[in-house]
Amino acid sequence: MTYLPLPNFVPMTRLSLLTLCLLGLCWTSQAHPPDSPTYEEVVQTYFARYKAPEHIRFLRFSRRPSGYFIERLNSTQQAQDEALIYSFEEEQYRTPSYPFGEPINKDKTSQYPQSTTARLGDEFLQTNNSQYMQRELERQPYHGYNGWYKDVITAFEEPSDSLTAWKLHALARAYQAQSSALLSNNFGFADPVDNFGLPPGRGHMSEEQINTYLEWIGKTLDTYKQLLTLDPDFVTPVGTVHTKYSSEVVDAFLTLLRFQNEETARRVLQEDLFDPYTLQISRNFLETCPQDALLYTWGDVDTYSLYYLQAVEGFRTDVILVNLSLIITPSYQQMLLSGPLGAQPLQTGFPPIFFDQLVVGQLNGPPRDDAPMPVRQFFDIANDPDAWQVYEGSPYYYLVLPSLSYQLPVPDYVPTLNDAPIDHIELSNPGSLMFPYELTFIDFLVSNNWERPICFAPTVLFNQYDAWKPHLVWEGMILRWMPHQEELNTALGSVAPTLQYPIRVEESYDLWMENYQSETQISIAEIDRLPYYQSTLLPGIRLLHALADEGETKRVRRLGLRLQELYPNSQQAWGGLWVYIAKTMARGGCQEEAEAIGLTISDNLAEDRLSEFDERNEGRLLASLSEMAKEYEMEELRVKCEERQ
Repeated sequence: MTYLPLPNFVPMTRLSLLTLCLLGLCWTSQAHPPDSPTYEEVVQTYFARYKAPEHIRFLRFSRRPSGYFIERLNSTQQAQDEALIYSFEEEQYRTPSYPFGEPINKDKTSQYPQSTTARLGDEFLQTNNSQYMQRELERQPYHGYNGWYKDVITAFEEPSDSLTAWKLHALARAYQAQSSALLSNNFGFADPVDNFGLPPGRGHMSEEQINTYLEWIGKTLDTYKQLLTLDPDFVTPVGTVHTKYSSEVVDAFLTLLRFQNEETARRVLQEDLFDPYTLQISRNFLETCPQDALLYTWGDVDTYSLYYLQAVEGFRTDVILVNLSLIITPSYQQMLLSGPLGAQPLQTGFPPIFFDQLVVGQLNGPPRDDAPMPVRQFFDIANDPDAWQVYEGSPYYYLVLPSLSYQLPVPDYVPTLNDAPIDHIELSNPGSLMFPYELTFIDFLVSNNWERPICFAPTVLFNQYDAWKPHLVWEGMILRWMPHQEELNTALGSVAPTLQYPIRVEESYDLWMENYQSETQISIAEIDRLPYYQSTLLPGIRLLHALADEGETKRVRRLGLRLQELYPNSQQAWGGLWVYIAKTMARGGCQEEAEAIGLTISDNLAEDRLSEFDERNEGRLLASLSEMAKEYEMEELRVKCEERQ
């Protein structure tokens, strides 16, 4: 079978390339003073003129009311030195002070050639921190230093009713950053004087502190309401402004839930949030989870819509949601252990110190190929006070471990794929560090005797979670973590990474045919719904492949028709993904239905209804449809493809 490259699937917190380009034209024009250089120009100019410190990853550029600054960071990413390198008032570059300002001697090109400086500038702009800064400076005028949000508030707060949509968005983000700074460090950019300085644990906020937090959240939400009135179609980094408003409400709810308690959190909660399409897909996720499961999520919308269903509608509150970004924080970990929103509490094998500060597991010595360590030894070490290290200036506690690979015994009562007998599995972590999401994963699993099923929303990207991949199994729309010994399907994985995992066919078929619903009358062209569309259709394709492999023609036909009901062409024009569906149905013995899908795709191409990605790959789409038409003698589709080619 010939496979086409699928679209770049859009994570829940990211925008499509086209949307970013369109927004960039709008944002960039307002993000910095007229006739001043952009962030990228400042970075390239610096590296062209001066010798950078030894490690460029310890540099940071920021934009402030007075101009662009450069900072040198220490090993904990705190600023040691800073210098103004471009002045907005003077409209010119300045020579920065030591250690930033040693000019490059152009006469000694062999010692430090200009090509090297250009390369360093390009390399710096490609670092994660620099790309993050570029994105942020498209969204607000100032960023990259402690208390940046205060300068944005000063610039835009009065009078807010005369602001453009871009400025309202920047002001709302600044208000939200101010509220967050009261409790946490905003990726290193909070002003320390703003922090409440709460002790470890939950429930320590005073009524005055709660009211202060609610005041800033109120300003955040009021500003988003103004933006919604001014420009309902305004697109934020997580979707439309309505989706962003909904997410901010639930984010505030979740913040108070993890720092204080549920009673306080409900003071900010509202009804009528999110759109029906998003909520229905989220219901499908929760509906799939076994009783008392843990459901891992990835981004904003796929987390907050689930919390909304639990907190407002009381839907599947037995499931504990685990956001992979928040799980690093002790307050969130403690909230999970307590059993939020009525769920059964979780047991832990870690000592109290684990939940006092950010924890990282550190390998004692270089990585080794030793046999995996018994998991009980891991918990014995974690409860040994001598295994914990605290380094001056570091925000982390380090749990020093002799191995980062573990052997986990599998109890007899644990479900396995195809009921295969498995007495143990191994978890191996490459490198020399284990992060909180990895440490807590083992704890949730082992300390709860494998009785809390672990699931993942299909929106989770497993780029950095290699240790979990060998035991992921599709069950309906979600991935369950389940012991198994099957090989991953690398052929399907080349189409889309999540298609490589095996599938529980019977359970998945029942869910797709009997349980799942969709709001088919709502357009999903908007960026906040497209990720759900893509990520939920893929497991349907995986099931279709499994049924075709088994020669289940009747069930291939039924599932193919069901997918057409849940994802109609009238809602989102069928494109590349549907080519795979058509070819799989043809392979499964449903050639007539496959040809009908192919004809619809051909019509979509003719009517320019497809996505930008599919339009760019029109030749490949037609070639793939033509190949199917010839292989299965689909005369009408063959003629249409030839006419288009």
